[in-house]
Amino acid sequence: GWWRGLDSTGTHLRWGYLLWDNDATFGFYINYTGIPNTTPNADPCDAEALSGSSDPEGHMQLLAKLRTNPDFNQFYIARQIDLWNTVFSCDNMLTQLDSTVAIIDPEMAQHAARWNGTYNEWKSNVQQLRNFISDRCNYLSTGFVNCYSLTGPFDLVVNSTPAGSGSVKLNSLTINQFPFSGSYFGGMENKLQAQPNAGYVFDQWQANHHAFSPSATSLNSKITLTTSDTVTATYIYTAIPELLWSDISVNVYPTVFGNEISVDYYIPEQMPVTIKLFSALGQEIPLAIDNSKSLSKGNYSLKLDLSSSSLANGMYFLSFSAGKMQKSFKLVYGE
Repeated sequence: GWWRGLDSTGTHLRWGYLLWDNDATFGFYINYTGIPNTTPNADPCDAEALSGSSDPEGHMQLLAKLRTNPDFNQFYIARQIDLWNTVFSCDNMLTQLDSTVAIIDPEMAQHAARWNGTYNEWKSNVQQLRNFISDRCNYLSTGFVNCYSLTGPFDLVVNSTPAGSGSVKLNSLTINQFPFSGSYFGGMENKLQAQPNAGYVFDQWQANHHAFSPSATSLNSKITLTTSDTVTATYIYTAIPELLWSDISVNVYPTVFGNEISVDYYIPEQMPVTIKLFSALGQEIPLAIDNSKSLSKGNYSLKLDLSSSSLANGMYFLSFSAGKMQKSFKLVYGE
Protein backbone atom coordinates (compact mmCIF):
# COMPACT_ATOMS: atom_id res chain seq x y z
CA GLY A 1 0.00 0.00 0.00
CA TRP A 2 1.00 3.64 -0.30
CA TRP A 3 -0.08 6.87 1.30
CA ARG A 4 0.81 10.51 1.58
CA GLY A 5 0.78 12.48 4.83
CA LEU A 6 -1.52 15.49 4.55
CA ASP A 7 -0.96 17.06 7.98
CA SER A 8 1.11 20.19 7.29
CA THR A 9 2.52 19.97 10.83
CA GLY A 10 3.30 16.27 10.58
CA THR A 11 6.57 14.57 9.84
CA HIS A 12 5.42 12.41 6.92
CA LEU A 13 4.67 14.78 4.05
CA ARG A 14 6.00 12.67 1.17
CA TRP A 15 4.74 9.43 -0.27
CA GLY A 16 5.15 6.38 1.97
CA TYR A 17 5.02 2.69 1.10
CA LEU A 18 4.22 -0.43 3.14
CA LEU A 19 4.10 -4.20 2.74
CA TRP A 20 2.26 -6.82 4.77
CA ASP A 21 1.84 -10.62 4.81
CA ASN A 22 5.57 -10.96 4.19
CA ASP A 23 5.40 -14.70 4.95
CA ALA A 24 4.13 -14.92 1.37
CA THR A 25 7.67 -14.14 0.17
CA PHE A 26 8.67 -17.66 1.27
CA GLY A 27 5.72 -19.37 -0.43
CA PHE A 28 3.86 -19.89 2.89
CA TYR A 29 0.60 -18.29 1.77
CA ILE A 30 -2.34 -18.35 -0.62
CA ASN A 31 -1.36 -16.75 -3.95
CA TYR A 32 -4.37 -14.40 -4.09
CA THR A 33 -3.05 -12.10 -6.81
CA GLY A 34 -1.65 -14.76 -9.09
CA ILE A 35 2.06 -14.05 -8.76
CA PRO A 36 3.48 -15.99 -11.75
CA ASN A 37 6.19 -17.81 -9.78
CA THR A 38 6.42 -18.21 -6.01
CA THR A 39 9.39 -20.60 -6.02
CA PRO A 40 12.95 -19.60 -4.97
CA ASN A 41 13.88 -19.52 -8.67
CA ALA A 42 11.49 -16.71 -9.60
CA ASP A 43 13.17 -13.89 -11.49
CA PRO A 44 13.10 -10.63 -9.51
CA CYS A 45 11.19 -8.98 -12.38
CA ASP A 46 8.44 -11.64 -12.61
CA ALA A 47 5.92 -9.49 -10.74
CA GLU A 48 6.53 -6.52 -13.05
CA ALA A 49 4.24 -8.15 -15.64
CA LEU A 50 1.21 -8.15 -13.30
CA SER A 51 -1.82 -6.13 -14.41
CA GLY A 52 -5.60 -5.96 -14.03
CA SER A 53 -6.99 -8.02 -11.16
CA SER A 54 -3.47 -9.25 -10.33
CA ASP A 55 -2.40 -5.64 -9.69
CA PRO A 56 -5.64 -4.07 -8.37
CA GLU A 57 -3.99 -1.01 -6.81
CA GLY A 58 -1.61 -0.31 -9.69
CA HIS A 59 1.67 -1.04 -7.90
CA MET A 60 3.33 -2.28 -11.09
CA GLN A 61 1.98 0.64 -13.10
CA LEU A 62 3.52 3.01 -10.58
CA LEU A 63 6.85 1.16 -10.69
CA ALA A 64 6.88 1.14 -14.50
CA LYS A 65 6.34 4.92 -14.60
CA LEU A 66 9.09 5.55 -12.04
CA ARG A 67 11.53 3.38 -14.00
CA THR A 68 11.25 5.61 -17.06
CA ASN A 69 13.50 7.98 -15.09
CA PRO A 70 17.10 6.78 -15.73
CA ASP A 71 18.35 7.78 -12.26
CA PHE A 72 15.49 5.95 -10.56
CA ASN A 73 15.97 2.90 -12.77
CA GLN A 74 19.68 2.70 -11.89
CA PHE A 75 18.85 3.05 -8.20
CA TYR A 76 16.07 0.44 -8.43
CA ILE A 77 18.35 -2.21 -9.94
CA ALA A 78 21.46 -1.27 -7.91
CA ARG A 79 19.52 -1.26 -4.62
CA GLN A 80 18.41 -4.86 -5.18
CA ILE A 81 22.02 -5.88 -5.82
CA ASP A 82 23.30 -3.93 -2.78
CA LEU A 83 20.77 -5.72 -0.56
CA TRP A 84 21.65 -9.10 -2.11
CA ASN A 85 25.26 -8.44 -1.09
CA THR A 86 24.34 -7.45 2.48
CA VAL A 87 20.93 -7.88 4.15
CA PHE A 88 19.69 -10.58 1.78
CA SER A 89 22.97 -12.47 1.45
CA CYS A 90 22.92 -16.20 2.26
CA ASP A 91 25.11 -15.67 5.33
CA ASN A 92 22.98 -12.89 6.80
CA MET A 93 19.59 -14.44 6.03
CA LEU A 94 20.54 -17.85 7.42
CA THR A 95 22.06 -16.26 10.52
CA GLN A 96 18.81 -14.35 11.10
CA LEU A 97 16.79 -17.53 10.66
CA ASP A 98 18.98 -19.49 13.09
CA SER A 99 18.86 -16.75 15.74
CA THR A 100 15.05 -16.62 15.55
CA VAL A 101 14.72 -20.41 15.64
CA ALA A 102 16.97 -20.56 18.72
CA ILE A 103 14.62 -18.21 20.58
CA ILE A 104 11.41 -19.99 19.55
CA ASP A 105 12.57 -23.61 19.76
CA PRO A 106 12.18 -24.08 23.56
CA GLU A 107 8.47 -23.14 23.31
CA MET A 108 7.51 -25.14 20.24
CA ALA A 109 6.74 -28.55 21.79
CA GLN A 110 4.20 -26.92 24.15
CA HIS A 111 2.89 -24.70 21.37
CA ALA A 112 2.40 -27.66 19.01
CA ALA A 113 0.49 -29.59 21.69
CA ARG A 114 -1.75 -26.57 22.35
CA TRP A 115 -2.68 -26.14 18.66
CA ASN A 116 -2.82 -29.83 17.66
CA GLY A 117 0.41 -29.81 15.68
CA THR A 118 3.73 -31.53 16.18
CA TYR A 119 7.22 -30.35 16.96
CA ASN A 120 8.56 -32.31 14.00
CA GLU A 121 6.12 -30.52 11.70
CA TRP A 122 7.53 -27.21 12.89
CA LYS A 123 11.08 -28.44 12.34
CA SER A 124 10.11 -29.46 8.81
CA ASN A 125 8.74 -25.97 8.15
CA VAL A 126 11.95 -24.42 9.45
CA GLN A 127 13.93 -26.60 7.04
CA GLN A 128 11.67 -25.44 4.21
CA LEU A 129 12.55 -21.85 5.10
CA ARG A 130 16.25 -22.68 5.20
CA ASN A 131 16.10 -24.41 1.80
CA PHE A 132 14.12 -21.51 0.30
CA ILE A 133 16.65 -18.93 1.56
CA SER A 134 19.64 -20.91 0.29
CA ASP A 135 18.10 -21.52 -3.12
CA ARG A 136 16.85 -17.93 -3.45
CA CYS A 137 20.02 -16.06 -2.59
CA ASN A 138 22.05 -18.35 -4.86
CA TYR A 139 19.64 -17.96 -7.78
CA LEU A 140 19.32 -14.18 -7.71
CA SER A 141 22.54 -13.55 -9.65
CA THR A 142 20.97 -15.44 -12.58
CA GLY A 143 17.71 -13.57 -12.04
CA PHE A 144 19.39 -10.15 -12.18
CA VAL A 145 21.09 -11.08 -15.46
CA ASN A 146 17.82 -12.40 -16.94
CA CYS A 147 15.76 -9.37 -15.91
CA TYR A 148 18.07 -6.43 -16.54
CA SER A 149 20.41 -7.61 -19.34
CA LEU A 150 23.42 -7.55 -17.04
CA THR A 151 26.76 -9.35 -17.28
CA GLY A 152 28.72 -11.06 -14.55
CA PRO A 153 28.60 -11.11 -11.62
CA PHE A 154 32.15 -9.98 -10.96
CA ASP A 155 34.04 -9.89 -7.66
CA LEU A 156 34.42 -6.27 -6.54
CA VAL A 157 36.66 -5.18 -3.67
CA VAL A 158 36.36 -1.61 -2.35
CA ASN A 159 39.16 -0.02 -0.32
CA SER A 160 39.95 3.36 1.24
CA THR A 161 43.48 4.56 1.91
CA PRO A 162 45.11 5.59 4.18
CA ALA A 163 43.27 3.85 7.00
CA GLY A 164 40.72 6.09 8.71
CA SER A 165 40.79 8.73 5.97
CA GLY A 166 37.26 8.34 4.66
CA SER A 167 34.37 6.15 3.60
CA VAL A 168 32.98 5.18 0.19
CA LYS A 169 29.39 5.17 -0.99
CA LEU A 170 28.78 2.37 -3.50
CA ASN A 171 25.35 2.84 -5.07
CA SER A 172 23.11 2.87 -1.93
CA LEU A 173 25.67 1.45 0.53
CA THR A 174 27.91 3.63 2.71
CA ILE A 175 31.05 1.56 3.34
CA ASN A 176 33.35 2.39 6.27
CA GLN A 177 34.79 -1.05 7.04
CA PHE A 178 37.50 -2.05 4.57
CA PRO A 179 38.16 -3.99 2.50
CA PHE A 180 34.55 -4.53 1.41
CA SER A 181 33.93 -7.48 -0.93
CA GLY A 182 30.84 -8.08 -3.02
CA SER A 183 29.50 -9.47 -6.28
CA TYR A 184 28.49 -6.79 -8.78
CA PHE A 185 27.42 -6.66 -12.41
CA GLY A 186 28.35 -5.18 -15.75
CA GLY A 187 25.84 -3.83 -18.24
CA MET A 188 24.96 -1.03 -15.79
CA GLU A 189 26.67 1.88 -14.09
CA ASN A 190 27.77 1.45 -10.47
CA LYS A 191 27.92 4.80 -8.70
CA LEU A 192 30.80 5.76 -6.40
CA GLN A 193 31.06 8.69 -3.99
CA ALA A 194 34.16 9.50 -1.95
CA GLN A 195 33.38 10.75 1.59
CA PRO A 196 36.56 12.10 3.25
CA ASN A 197 36.80 12.30 7.03
CA ALA A 198 37.74 15.53 8.83
CA GLY A 199 41.30 16.56 8.04
CA TYR A 200 41.38 14.74 4.68
CA VAL A 201 40.55 15.62 1.09
CA PHE A 202 39.79 13.22 -1.74
CA ASP A 203 42.69 12.59 -4.12
CA GLN A 204 41.63 10.01 -6.74
CA TRP A 205 40.06 6.66 -7.55
CA GLN A 206 42.31 3.74 -8.42
CA ALA A 207 41.44 0.47 -10.17
CA ASN A 208 43.38 -2.26 -11.90
CA HIS A 209 41.20 -2.81 -14.96
CA HIS A 210 38.62 -0.04 -15.27
CA ALA A 211 38.29 3.66 -16.08
CA PHE A 212 36.14 6.07 -14.10
CA SER A 213 33.52 8.46 -15.47
CA PRO A 214 33.76 11.42 -15.66
CA SER A 215 37.32 11.04 -14.28
CA ALA A 216 39.42 9.32 -11.63
CA THR A 217 39.64 12.60 -9.69
CA SER A 218 35.88 13.23 -9.56
CA LEU A 219 34.39 12.94 -6.06
CA ASN A 220 31.26 11.42 -7.62
CA SER A 221 32.15 8.87 -10.25
CA LYS A 222 30.80 5.82 -12.07
CA ILE A 223 32.27 2.52 -13.16
CA THR A 224 30.91 -0.11 -15.57
CA LEU A 225 32.36 -3.51 -14.74
CA THR A 226 33.67 -5.89 -17.38
CA THR A 227 35.74 -8.08 -15.03
CA SER A 228 36.61 -8.47 -11.36
CA ASP A 229 38.52 -5.56 -9.86
CA THR A 230 39.62 -3.64 -6.78
CA VAL A 231 38.52 0.00 -6.46
CA THR A 232 40.36 2.23 -4.00
CA ALA A 233 39.49 5.75 -2.87
CA THR A 234 42.71 7.60 -1.96
CA TYR A 235 42.69 10.58 0.37
CA ILE A 236 45.28 13.20 1.39
CA TYR A 237 45.79 14.41 4.94
CA THR A 238 45.58 18.22 4.71
CA ALA A 239 46.91 19.07 8.17
CA ILE A 240 50.52 18.41 7.11
CA PRO A 241 52.32 21.45 5.62
CA GLU A 242 53.01 21.21 1.89
CA LEU A 243 56.77 21.35 2.50
CA LEU A 244 56.63 18.09 4.46
CA TRP A 245 55.08 16.26 1.53
CA SER A 246 57.90 17.25 -0.77
CA ASP A 247 60.54 16.49 1.87
CA ILE A 248 59.58 12.81 2.15
CA SER A 249 60.97 10.58 -0.60
CA VAL A 250 60.46 6.88 -1.19
CA ASN A 251 61.63 4.49 -3.90
CA VAL A 252 60.35 0.92 -4.30
CA TYR A 253 62.06 -1.46 -6.73
CA PRO A 254 62.08 -3.61 -8.77
CA THR A 255 58.52 -3.08 -10.03
CA VAL A 256 58.58 -6.60 -11.46
CA PHE A 257 59.95 -8.61 -8.56
CA GLY A 258 60.88 -12.14 -7.68
CA ASN A 259 61.42 -12.96 -3.99
CA GLU A 260 62.77 -9.59 -2.82
CA ILE A 261 61.58 -5.99 -2.81
CA SER A 262 63.80 -3.02 -1.87
CA VAL A 263 62.34 0.08 -0.20
CA ASP A 264 64.59 3.16 0.12
CA TYR A 265 63.14 6.23 1.82
CA TYR A 266 63.94 9.46 3.62
CA ILE A 267 61.90 11.13 6.39
CA PRO A 268 62.66 14.73 7.48
CA GLU A 269 61.71 14.26 11.16
CA GLN A 270 60.71 11.58 13.63
CA MET A 271 57.46 9.92 12.61
CA PRO A 272 55.80 6.49 12.40
CA VAL A 273 56.48 4.58 9.19
CA THR A 274 54.25 1.71 8.04
CA ILE A 275 54.98 -0.61 5.13
CA LYS A 276 52.40 -3.18 4.02
CA LEU A 277 51.92 -5.41 0.98
CA PHE A 278 48.48 -6.28 -0.44
CA SER A 279 47.24 -8.56 -3.19
CA ALA A 280 45.08 -7.13 -5.99
CA LEU A 281 42.01 -8.31 -4.03
CA GLY A 282 43.04 -6.37 -0.93
CA GLN A 283 44.43 -9.29 1.09
CA GLU A 284 47.40 -8.27 3.25
CA ILE A 285 50.59 -10.29 2.76
CA PRO A 286 52.40 -10.79 6.11
CA LEU A 287 55.81 -9.09 6.27
CA ALA A 288 58.52 -9.46 8.91
CA ILE A 289 58.42 -5.73 9.77
CA ASP A 290 57.83 -3.94 13.07
CA ASN A 291 55.42 -1.14 12.09
CA SER A 292 54.73 -0.10 15.68
CA LYS A 293 57.65 2.29 16.28
CA SER A 294 58.40 5.88 15.23
CA LEU A 295 61.64 6.32 13.30
CA SER A 296 64.13 9.16 13.60
CA LYS A 297 64.92 11.61 10.80
CA GLY A 298 67.15 10.09 8.13
CA ASN A 299 67.63 7.74 5.20
CA TYR A 300 66.53 4.11 5.39
CA SER A 301 67.02 1.13 3.12
CA LEU A 302 64.90 -1.98 3.61
CA LYS A 303 64.88 -5.30 1.80
CA LEU A 304 61.73 -7.42 2.04
CA ASP A 305 62.36 -11.18 1.74
CA LEU A 306 59.23 -12.83 0.27
CA SER A 307 60.74 -16.23 -0.49
CA SER A 308 58.53 -17.96 2.08
CA SER A 309 55.30 -16.10 1.20
CA SER A 310 54.14 -18.48 -1.57
CA LEU A 311 52.94 -15.63 -3.74
CA ALA A 312 50.87 -16.26 -6.84
CA ASN A 313 51.93 -14.57 -10.06
CA GLY A 314 50.13 -11.28 -10.57
CA MET A 315 49.70 -7.71 -9.36
CA TYR A 316 50.40 -6.48 -5.82
CA PHE A 317 50.35 -3.11 -4.05
CA LEU A 318 52.94 -1.88 -1.55
CA SER A 319 51.51 0.73 0.82
CA PHE A 320 54.01 3.17 2.34
CA SER A 321 52.82 5.49 5.14
CA ALA A 322 54.96 8.12 6.87
CA GLY A 323 53.08 10.12 9.47
CA LYS A 324 49.80 10.94 7.76
CA MET A 325 51.23 10.64 4.25
CA GLN A 326 50.40 7.50 2.30
CA LYS A 327 51.44 6.31 -1.13
CA SER A 328 50.80 3.07 -3.00
CA PHE A 329 53.13 1.37 -5.46
CA LYS A 330 51.89 -1.07 -8.09
CA LEU A 331 54.15 -4.13 -8.39
CA VAL A 332 54.05 -7.35 -10.41
CA TYR A 333 55.26 -10.69 -9.08
CA GLY A 334 56.50 -13.26 -11.54
CA GLU A 335 58.75 -16.22 -10.91
